[in-house]
Amino acid sequence: MKKKIFSIILILFSFPSFGAINIKFATLAPDGTTWMKIMHEFNTELITATKGNVNFIFFPGGIAGDEKDIIRKMHYDKIHSTAFTGLGLGIILPEARILDIPFFFNNDSEVDKISDSMFDYFYKKFSEKGFELIAWSEVGWTYLFSNKNLSYLDDYPKLKMWAWEGDIIALKSLQNLGTNPISLSVGDVLTSLQTGLIDSIYSPPLASIAMQWNTKLKYMLKTPIVHASGAFLVTSKQFNLLSDGEKNIFKELCKKYMLRLTNLTRKENIDAIESMKKDGIIVVETDDKLNSKFSEVSKTVSKELTGSLFDIELLNKITDLKNNK
Repeated sequence: MKKKIFSIILILFSFPSFGAINIKFATLAPDGTTWMKIMHEFNTELITATKGNVNFIFFPGGIAGDEKDIIRKMHYDKIHSTAFTGLGLGIILPEARILDIPFFFNNDSEVDKISDSMFDYFYKKFSEKGFELIAWSEVGWTYLFSNKNLSYLDDYPKLKMWAWEGDIIALKSLQNLGTNPISLSVGDVLTSLQTGLIDSIYSPPLASIAMQWNTKLKYMLKTPIVHASGAFLVTSKQFNLLSDGEKNIFKELCKKYMLRLTNLTRKENIDAIESMKKDGIIVVETDDKLNSKFSEVSKTVSKELTGSLFDIELLNKITDLKNNK
């Protein structure tokens, strides 16, 4: 009898209580991926730490729509939280796209330095827009994939390259590389690869596998084109329903799990490349002409978007931080 009573008590404290504050979390990441496994672990500890007063309700795999759809639903209180890529962050706060300048970062250390140094700045900016920036949640190093050899710049105008619909940085970057991008939502990419509407994409390796895009592609360019940013946001309206103690618990747990996710994502992206190579993906090198073009594209895109997405002062600050000035 005592064991039964203990089991009942354990169950009661393992699930949200009646009247709990539900945080509806939407993501493009399919259920079963590392992303969602981490989120379920986060939720379990959150429920326990807040004695069932705060919990997530998950909408994975894009069932709540693309990032622009999620933002619209956040404004209407239908979704409260997500981990946005740079595209979603930029819809809310255009200057956040400065973190997605192509060929800007050289390694993870530079990324971590800028992320840590600029957190308070972006926290304030997102707060002014009605969102709480809780933690960074990067997407990771992003590569070009294609059914055609990507080694030679002269071949790029022949590529039927995908660009995420609404992503001005991707569009500018790919245009400056000489391609003619075809804008599509994430949900349309696999079908478009199958039908031949597109034959080239850009993606982190892990995402390519999760979305099954890699099954329709032959080549991957060894040099990444961008380090794709990401961040965990909650609407201020929903976050302010939490007590001060619950807010602190939520922030600490989120930072803990997003750091863990970042470390796992970095490792699994490397593992994903090896996995794809075993499945037949050919990783190709760049020639000198293409390497030179990458540097030119970074400068050109930065110049074209200065004044529209971000100002020159912010660009200079980020550049100086990266270069240890």
